[in-house]
Amino acid sequence: MRSHLFRPFRTGFGPRPLASLLLVLTITLGNIASAQETDIDFNSFTLDQAIILALGQNEFLQAVQAEVEGAKGSLTAAKSGQLPHLGLVGQYGRNLKKPVLFLPPEMGDAFGVSGPIPIGGDNDLIAAAKVTFNLWTSGRLSATEGIAAEMLTATRFKEKAVADGVLFTTVVAYHDVLLATENLIITEKAL
Repeated sequence: MRSHLFRPFRTGFGPRPLASLLLVLTITLGNIASAQETDIDFNSFTLDQAIILALGQNEFLQAVQAEVEGAKGSLTAAKSGQLPHLGLVGQYGRNLKKPVLFLPPEMGDAFGVSGPIPIGGDNDLIAAAKVTFNLWTSGRLSATEGIAAEMLTATRFKEKAVADGVLFTTVVAYHDVLLATENLIITEKAL
């Protein structure tokens, strides 16, 4: 019975480096279809090209960038609370018959009017404008704005951290691919 401690370790480079190369390229650089759309020659692929491609196509980084845009929108919304609010309401109505007012006979006799009194016109237009301005909010608006600004700062730090992580993994993967390629070349020459 052989123990796992005495098992000979593998020294040869079989199909593993090639599989590693393909796996690393697929994970780091996105899918092959998008890489073909950008017309990349992988034989002369530089580290700078890999970094640009990885930063441009990383889904997690794009999601964090969307969070930054959302935080910017929240800050804009918080600042808008200090602006005056304007409102305009309008209503138009077309009367088939003019509205009339009926007075009791005693009152109509006093004014010298008998029967219905037409009021209004054929068209009715009602409009109202309203302006609201916050004079005092006991610090709620400035606190909301401060919180939104802090959230924007935090999401920008998160974006920077994710971009640094993508950059690091891209550099490591690129150098792993170079190492695997050289190991494959050495192994092929040794055979």
